[in-house]
Amino acid sequence: MTYLDNCYWTPIWRTLDMDPVYKRCHINNHHVLKEALPLSRGIEHCENIIINLKDSKTKNIIEPVKIRIRYQLEEEVLLEKLGNNRTREEFQTHPILVKADRIHGRDGFCQTCPIAKESPDITISIPFEVGCGLDEICLADLEITGELPQLREESEQPTFVIGSNKTLKFNVHITNKGESAYLTRVYIELGSPAKIARIPPECHEISHLPFMETTSDTKGDSATLNGTVSQQNDKSHGNHSDDKVLGETGTDNKMNISSIYTRCDLDNPLPTNSTREQVVEIDMKNVYHSQGMHIFAYVTTVSNESTPENNYWARYIPFIYNADMEIIGSAGKNDLFTYFKENQNESESRIKFYHIYQVKKYGYSPVEKINIIFKIPRFIDQVNFLRILATEGSQSGQSFPCSVLDEGDTEQNQADDDLNSVNTDYNSREMTLKLNHSSTQVPSNRTLYLNCSSLTKKDEHSVGCMSVSCAAGPFVNSLTVAKVLLEMELDVGSLEKLMGLRDIILLETQGIVEVVEPTGLIQPTIDKPDISWASTYFIGDIPKKHVESWVLALAIAGGFMLLLFVAMAMHKAGFFERKKKEELKSLKRKTLAEYTTNDNGEQEQEIEQASIE
Repeated sequence: MTYLDNCYWTPIWRTLDMDPVYKRCHINNHHVLKEALPLSRGIEHCENIIINLKDSKTKNIIEPVKIRIRYQLEEEVLLEKLGNNRTREEFQTHPILVKADRIHGRDGFCQTCPIAKESPDITISIPFEVGCGLDEICLADLEITGELPQLREESEQPTFVIGSNKTLKFNVHITNKGESAYLTRVYIELGSPAKIARIPPECHEISHLPFMETTSDTKGDSATLNGTVSQQNDKSHGNHSDDKVLGETGTDNKMNISSIYTRCDLDNPLPTNSTREQVVEIDMKNVYHSQGMHIFAYVTTVSNESTPENNYWARYIPFIYNADMEIIGSAGKNDLFTYFKENQNESESRIKFYHIYQVKKYGYSPVEKINIIFKIPRFIDQVNFLRILATEGSQSGQSFPCSVLDEGDTEQNQADDDLNSVNTDYNSREMTLKLNHSSTQVPSNRTLYLNCSSLTKKDEHSVGCMSVSCAAGPFVNSLTVAKVLLEMELDVGSLEKLMGLRDIILLETQGIVEVVEPTGLIQPTIDKPDISWASTYFIGDIPKKHVESWVLALAIAGGFMLLLFVAMAMHKAGFFERKKKEELKSLKRKTLAEYTTNDNGEQEQEIEQASIE
């Protein structure tokens, strides 16, 4: 306690409240002692106070003796006596009139008067030491370890996937291999942004770690309370000097305002060869936009500690974002259109069609913002064949904006460089990309390809593409879907000169999804496609080709000549001679002659028989 400047009231009042519950100690038979402490300028005031036990044979030796200390200015004590409704004149408010050139009145503010910083009462707990041998000195051997069972432990350092769990269990194991450890306490320090979700009954939050505020002047007096924590902390620095472990918290700082401190009271005493477990739940719902958190655990006792280096545990938990974005393109309900080259007016040569893209998220972590980039073929050989009518993006009933990044280049497809760089990144997923690409086969000799992708067959013509970007998000879960509708119009008449003998037009747009936030997103090894295509087919009538008359005459003459040669060959081979038919006629005549002869013989026999009779 130090006097700082010329003050109106110099005395400071100190109040000692000794063991207010059990009344086991006193000073001159007073359980509450209030006295004034006059201060001198520039001199620090220190004082040793002897407190006597009321009964040295008290039976209650489990609960520690508690001493509560309060410091107040004399004015505060006076106000307590006068009551809250009465104040001294010098602290009353006075009206002040402020004008442009002068001020009337005084506020009565005292620039040299002292003020007291609001702080909680200081409470010291003094336990009893018993059952520690003839020397009555307890030599405990505490060891603390921590466990986070819900974390992924694929490597030596576990990681937390943001969004995977709302709470994280932190199990603290305390083992005592020595003599009884009195007033055993566990202190848990959580670095920002972590918080305690539910505080167990035996625990409560505190503003700071008490054993971090030990000074050189008070170290000897506080040794009974803090044991050998200061030695343990010094050794812990050597064992946990890694920046990733200590970071901005831990034993290097007296107080870190971004940390949360929790104290848990364990057994008093903690017996020999016993183990206790303290479980707390850490709130992980508000850890977005953070790279990780520090967790520290300390165990203290008022007993002497044989191995203080085991009283400290620290761990740095890095956060990772694990999610997978998928984009799927389609041509809507109709992906096939027909057109006729002949007898069509300007309105009939323009065909309106749609491409629809959907973007979904898979995985635990939320995705705050994405960009959906579309590559749309627009020019071919100085000919503008496509017009964008509308670009509509929507997500969860809300629309999101889309803008044109590149109008396209009629001389060279400038988008190819960007696409090639994207395709290079997706080489490991090329098979996945192909599965999401148009699988319909069309005859290449009859098809005019209009696309911006290097994965499809390139035409000999130079295609210029335009780029459209849409910003969407956030994607909290897999139920969130972003949709983009591209409404376009194809001018078939402008492609007539380029079609030649071809009658099929294959037009493809390409959609690419890129994650903007969070940065450093980790996608699965076998992930959903981040690039997709939508295709529309336009099939026209096959053009008629004129055939010259001399070609027809030559074909007919050749046909007759060929027929004559075939007939002559067949005649020469005897094809027209019918031998079987002549043999059949001869057999019939022979059979008929025999039948006639037989009939005549029978008639003669009948005549002869009649004559005899």
